[in-house]
Amino acid sequence: MTRAESIAEFAEQPTLPAVTWLLAEQTREMVAKTSGFRRWTREHLLQREPSPAELQQHAQICKWLIRLLRLEQMALDEPDFPDKSLAEEVAFAIRGLKSDWEMLHNPMPEAEAGKLIPDLFAA
Repeated sequence: MTRAESIAEFAEQPTLPAVTWLLAEQTREMVAKTSGFRRWTREHLLQREPSPAELQQHAQICKWLIRLLRLEQMALDEPDFPDKSLAEEVAFAIRGLKSDWEMLHNPMPEAEAGKLIPDLFAA
């Protein structure tokens, strides 16, 4: 079933398969867009010295993507949603966004990192 067929089917006679298909497609698109945003974050912010404006914009985008993905996750977590693996993909995307946000907006102080380094590389 294509998106157009599903939308047309739902418009003519609403069905559960059409609704769940639309949610699944929307969710896959959001997960793909989130992956692209995380790639952009690595290339433009984590591997460079970002400006305060870039960090501010990143923080806002991250928050909104997490909120949107959580909304989709609520529907995917319903017991009667047919594709359980999709909820796992969304959870993974949310964890990735949170991890990126922490690295950029709540980094570990250098003194604390300096204390960990000897422990990490102890023989």
